[in-house]
Amino acid sequence: VVIYNRVDCCSERINGVEVFINTVEGDSQLCGEVVYVSGQSVYEFDCGGKVGDIVRVENDNNYLTLCEVQVYGGIVDNAWRDDGRCGPDYLNDAGTDGECNPVDPDGYSCCSPWGWCGEGHNLHRWGP
Repeated sequence: VVIYNRVDCCSERINGVEVFINTVEGDSQLCGEVVYVSGQSVYEFDCGGKVGDIVRVENDNNYLTLCEVQVYGGIVDNAWRDDGRCGPDYLNDAGTDGECNPVDPDGYSCCSPWGWCGEGHNLHRWGP
């Protein structure tokens, strides 16, 4: 995660800003905290392989004014199954809830309430 701070004024407000990696399930992991350095406008954080769906940047002590935030990541190996099933009843190779491929070329990127990747008429119908 790379944070670009404002440089025209008030740059010290970034001190104490925290970066979190969150999941849609509500888990939150601290990635890092900004320690303000006068004259520094870019703050980089290596989140050490933390896995999540959401990056949260917050400051409880002051105004939060950022110029830009860049987030880099990748797709977790074996997060989804090859049979089009998903959810807590269909574990993936890593032993966690099966997920749907977020960049599926056929549009089957959402997990339905019935444990199939896709919604409505776009449900995968593989297997039994």
